[in-house]
Amino acid sequence: MMQSVKADPQLLIITRDEGLLRQVETTLGKMSMPYAHVADPRMIRDFLTSETTEIALVDTRIGMELVEQVCIDIRKVAGPDRLAILVVVGEEMGDAALTSLLFAGADGLVGHSLKPLSFKARIRAHLSRIAAAKKLALRVHDSEVLIDVTSRLVGSADILDNLYDVAVLIAKELDVNRCSVVLVRPQGDFGLVVASSDDPELRSLAINLKRYPEIARAVERGQPLIIDDILNSELLAQVLPSMRQVGISSVALFPIARQGEVLGVIFLRFSDRRAEFEEREMVFCQTVANAASIALRNAEILELLKAKTREIEKVQTEARDQLRSLKQYEEFFLGALDGMVALDQSGRIVFSNPKASELIGVDAALMKGTLFADFLIPEEKGAFETLLDEFVRGEARRSMDFSVSENRKPRRVMAISAGSLFGEKGMMLLTMRDVTEARLTQQQLAEAQRRLVQSEKRAAMAELAGATAHELNQPLTSVMTTLAMLRRLLAGMDREQHILSTMEQESERMAAIIRRMTKITNYSTKSYVGEAKIIDLENACLSDPEEDEN
Repeated sequence: MMQSVKADPQLLIITRDEGLLRQVETTLGKMSMPYAHVADPRMIRDFLTSETTEIALVDTRIGMELVEQVCIDIRKVAGPDRLAILVVVGEEMGDAALTSLLFAGADGLVGHSLKPLSFKARIRAHLSRIAAAKKLALRVHDSEVLIDVTSRLVGSADILDNLYDVAVLIAKELDVNRCSVVLVRPQGDFGLVVASSDDPELRSLAINLKRYPEIARAVERGQPLIIDDILNSELLAQVLPSMRQVGISSVALFPIARQGEVLGVIFLRFSDRRAEFEEREMVFCQTVANAASIALRNAEILELLKAKTREIEKVQTEARDQLRSLKQYEEFFLGALDGMVALDQSGRIVFSNPKASELIGVDAALMKGTLFADFLIPEEKGAFETLLDEFVRGEARRSMDFSVSENRKPRRVMAISAGSLFGEKGMMLLTMRDVTEARLTQQQLAEAQRRLVQSEKRAAMAELAGATAHELNQPLTSVMTTLAMLRRLLAGMDREQHILSTMEQESERMAAIIRRMTKITNYSTKSYVGEAKIIDLENACLSDPEEDEN
């Protein structure tokens, strides 16, 4: 059975010899090497799947047949390069036995009388060999993947399909939550997401780079940008709430450059924090970015970017026209005590006054061009769309409460209504007011009213119970006195005495119920028949009056 285990063992000791185990433990302790000890060779399969186990030390005293089988099993599972096998042999073993161990897969032999310096040197040598073999295997693997990437990108098929395949491949290789390929306009103001590992249909999503300062920085400098912890990044301070909402902890960006011009980035987002990038990962991602740069010489995708640029410029022109029409109301908007937001027909923000920016907690420049619904908590977005639909259909205007999506407790509640923007066609005006305190006061008032009703119920219940107990106590006392007299008159009559005993027991039970009624402090009910309720005397007598009642 397994006797000793250290976390993430690098070395697996298979022996039943306590003396040998102590020797090895002493040497490993000085090397600060974690290990696992197994006395039963049949249990080693649990360790063979662990990437941390790099050396197996097998004692021949468990039996030569078992040792050879262990060596064969390890080689089948771990292969020749992932794990080294050292066999502990006795001086009495002959050449034939030693040779058979080497043929079974052993990498080396050591004597039972371990010499610490020699043993440590052997261990370190095998660890170095294993590390070199793993590094070489990773390089070979990366080379194969990069060849696959290059062949996909320079192929004659649809380059958008190829970019999606590459994004999926990178996400899988580096354990990324989302890998996106983003092209940028030469002006550096808008980008175009042409591929994303989590959405095969995403081909041309325009994004405002004001909301993606990390992309703007990577494009500006033309160098990889790694942000291992978004919480401590000054660059992302303005957009931190939206990034935390979608569960991002770390980001990495690799520029796609061609002849000194940055065409875009490969954008990686991680939900778990990435403390650092290994050199091979950096080289891998930048090599893919360079291959993408070569592929993007294809005029078709650049034409897509140009077409999207024209579309964006058209939208911007329309937005400028709308803003000019709003100019005459600027002073009114800026001085309004309520938050005001103008939306276009798609629900995107065209203008917001300072009060709206304050209420939502986002700079006005970052709000512009963003869907207003994105600032609400996810579960309320559907209700907001309903409010806008009612406005479009010309139904009566009404105000609804919505919670702003931010990390505050209690969550800020806004009363929002939609209306026409002074007759401007196709534009909506949202007015909002912070009603967090008011709603909290309403809740407290409702709770106070509930407690008052319960208190009145308890008082009425106590009064009724006291009166009922008083009225029942007198006839019950008379009944119990009569039963006592009958017991004396019917002395010696066993059958009648048994009946009297039953009547006395039930009378005592009634007396106990009456006593409990005088102790009622709470209003508590329980189910009786069907949906009917009756007073629960047990809880009514024992419960804390401040506890929630049924």
